[in-house]
Amino acid sequence: GLLRGEVSFDVGEVSLLIGSSYLSEGVKGLDLTLKHFLGPYRTLEIEGEIVDWQGPGFYLQASIPILRRWGLSLRYGNDRGSSRFSSGFWFHPTEFSRIRLAYNHGDVEGRPVREVILQGTFSIGPHRAHPF
Repeated sequence: GLLRGEVSFDVGEVSLLIGSSYLSEGVKGLDLTLKHFLGPYRTLEIEGEIVDWQGPGFYLQASIPILRRWGLSLRYGNDRGSSRFSSGFWFHPTEFSRIRLAYNHGDVEGRPVREVILQGTFSIGPHRAHPF
């Protein structure tokens, strides 16, 4: 089973979401998301999470809009001694889709990892309003 709790606060143009999770297998997590509304269709997002599962792990990510449908993302994560840095460029052709090109650089269990990823994401079906 999973136990999850979240609380959010809005202060002017900034929204802060704090969450905590506990999984019956002993996984515990704490996450934080900060959204700063820069204008119509433009939101700077910074998020991070700390997880304790067979050793501590964390990630920190920033998503920065450049134009209305274009943006950059940067992410750093460390999980049980393996670390990875990611940078990405994304494009939202529609409200329901995203195309992302990313580069990952890091090490997994002492071995270097270099990846280039092209990802397409789309939603099908009813689309409800976002919580904030």
